Amino acid sequence: MDKVTFKQDYLRKEFTIDTATAQEMTTDYLKNLDEIYDKTSTALISCDWSYLALLSHSIKGTSANVGAANTSRIGKELEQSCLKRDLPSCKTLVSELSSAI
Repeated sequence: MDKVTFKQDYLRKEFTIDTATAQEMTTDYLKNLDEIYDKTSTALISCDWSYLALLSHSIKGTSANVGAANTSRIGKELEQSCLKRDLPSCKTLVSELSSAI
């Protein structure tokens, strides 16, 4: 499992699913997160603020849905930094996201 911290009990209770389904959700989430991270890095390089904010919002929401609180926090802070066009903060948060996954 990657460094992203999940609460499997949360997933099973929140979505009323079994352990296998919770694991499948986790696997799908991690694959999706890797894809979003790649797009986030590209958007940051080109300073595509609106796309970066959209990706950050997606990170925030999908991470919250699976109980990955730290990753959700990073997504939230990154989204806010995008709206301010705060490049140094965005770079720091994208780096933090990379370390988290």
